[in-house]
Amino acid sequence: MKRTWFIISLCLASGVFAEGSLREAIDNGDFVTAQKMVKNGEAEEIYCGTISAKNAVDIYGKIFKAAPEASFEACPSQFSFGYANKICADAKQAPTCMNVLHFLQKEGMAGNLIGIQAFDAAAKIALKNKAYLKPISVKVDTVVWQDCKKSEQKKCLDSCREWAQWRLEDASIDSTTRLQVEAQKAQCEIKPAKQVAKQITVKRPSNFQAELERVALEGYWKSPMSISTQWLTTLIDLHKLKGIADSSLPDLNYVKAWATKNAVAHTPVPGGELFRFCAAWNDSVNAILDSVGISARCPVFGKLEDSRDGKVYRTKEIAGKNWMVQNLDFEPSESSDCYDRDLDKCKTYGRLYTWEAAQVACPESWHLATDAEWTLLENEAGGASLAATKLRANGSDDFAFSATFGGYFNQNRIFTIVGEGAYFWTEVKDDDKRSFAKSMFSDGESVDRISVDKNFGLSVRCVQN
Repeated sequence: MKRTWFIISLCLASGVFAEGSLREAIDNGDFVTAQKMVKNGEAEEIYCGTISAKNAVDIYGKIFKAAPEASFEACPSQFSFGYANKICADAKQAPTCMNVLHFLQKEGMAGNLIGIQAFDAAAKIALKNKAYLKPISVKVDTVVWQDCKKSEQKKCLDSCREWAQWRLEDASIDSTTRLQVEAQKAQCEIKPAKQVAKQITVKRPSNFQAELERVALEGYWKSPMSISTQWLTTLIDLHKLKGIADSSLPDLNYVKAWATKNAVAHTPVPGGELFRFCAAWNDSVNAILDSVGISARCPVFGKLEDSRDGKVYRTKEIAGKNWMVQNLDFEPSESSDCYDRDLDKCKTYGRLYTWEAAQVACPESWHLATDAEWTLLENEAGGASLAATKLRANGSDDFAFSATFGGYFNQNRIFTIVGEGAYFWTEVKDDDKRSFAKSMFSDGESVDRISVDKNFGLSVRCVQN
């Protein structure tokens, strides 16, 4: 009865921090005591604090199994990283498995490379779980070819020829569709047929499988360019298990169809998409662009090696200035930090610096991008009110500037808004305590000039002297 009461209490009290001795034991790292308390049913609810996923599983393993939904709500990080594979292998836990995949996707998109790996592993297990993948029967309206009666054969033949001519004049159709149209025309010549509207029953992927595909593709298309290749590896893994449709997988065939569509429509190729392809296939992408008559090319970057720590950065000339087109990741002092003190976040977003540290953080012969240089950049990108759409990594990124959303820390070293906000110091002071910075958001159009406390930690872009 005690265990049953514990599980019910856990479900009712999900998300409420435990009081008293359990919390004290967890916060002090006394996991042996915490494990005994849970085993004996002394704790009324689950509490994870900041413990690792492994320690959480060691302490709450039986609870995670018995009450997975409540466990996820109470300890989303520890549960997702420590228990994802087991929960996604359970035939009865599709909703909780999907919640976990959503959480890991967000972690991965925010620069946690382990999150991408954990998403990959859990998603592959989910795709082997037959209970999640039962197809759905759906009635759809379609058009089918039907043999004509003798009295209407001439009319049918003329109609079939007109249809085939119209389809074959469409330069955007692919070679497979063209062959199908030509085959149908040839068939009409032998036995005239007509198109008839009909309702048929088709099998569609399960809701779980469709949502998994959507979430995985969003991870690729909306994550920072610097980690897009890691997401592409995940997509390829899931495609092998039929979790990603052939038409949705970004491969060279996809790139060719994408380039052809833009060439026919005479539209500029979006840089945010092009640069993702370039990161994976570079020269092959240029060859495809050549073949369809598009003059755009994969961006040619310069290279800056920081002699202080050996890190290498991409550089590019924009608006007459040679910009570092990655956020700086040099560790000068305690006046800088990785977001959440997570080194993987530094690899994705660079470091966050106080204003004083930012003034001297750039390598020799480079300097912190000035307010005036930012203005030149914004003007090149269409003016401050619209510039973010062309400068951010998840926008059109026309100049390969690839602004990433590293968030910030405040004067108390509390980190926030990673994956959503990008903030860059300039050299200009507002007053003794504040200085000006540039900001943009992942779904915004403008680059704004804002006044920020000098003790906040923001990103740094450097410009060559």
